[in-house]
Amino acid sequence: LKTMEAVPETALKIYGQKFKGDFENWIYPDLFPQELHRFVEVQLFQKKQAFVMDHDAGVEVWNEPVYKANYVMRAVPGRDDAIAVKLFLYSAAPLRKDEKERVGTKEISREYNYTLYGKRDADGNLTVDSGTWEKGELVDSRRDHPDYVFSIPNPASIARKSFNPEIDPATVDQIVPNRR
Repeated sequence: LKTMEAVPETALKIYGQKFKGDFENWIYPDLFPQELHRFVEVQLFQKKQAFVMDHDAGVEVWNEPVYKANYVMRAVPGRDDAIAVKLFLYSAAPLRKDEKERVGTKEISREYNYTLYGKRDADGNLTVDSGTWEKGELVDSRRDHPDYVFSIPNPASIARKSFNPEIDPATVDQIVPNRR
């Protein structure tokens, strides 16, 4: 990913929006729960491809690669048009300064709670049209949820670049072939 860190945002398909500190709006311009749910379904479960997530809904940008997910769904009592979801996303944790010699990935998980709303079709399936972030037992997803997500672009379709002028994408490709 280091050879893609300086790719312009215009080359990325971003779901949600970066929150830039504009507290004047009635709602943060974040990712809505139904958007995150569908994105995870398509990106991880169907395409089996990792993606990048800014896990902080605030002004700070904390992008991390997400490569695994699981969830628990349960009925909402008295609501035929809703389902409660507890989603767990797994990503690579940043290393601490004292872990410079560590090899491999340290996994962390993040929990998100939300309710999806929609209409039931003739087979009883819920066609989702909206969602709300919820307060869970351990995590309050109303305030702690992703700001935005994006899929990792195909390197062949963009000009890869790093903020570090010493990193050359062609050299990286020679060192790590077929790992894109």
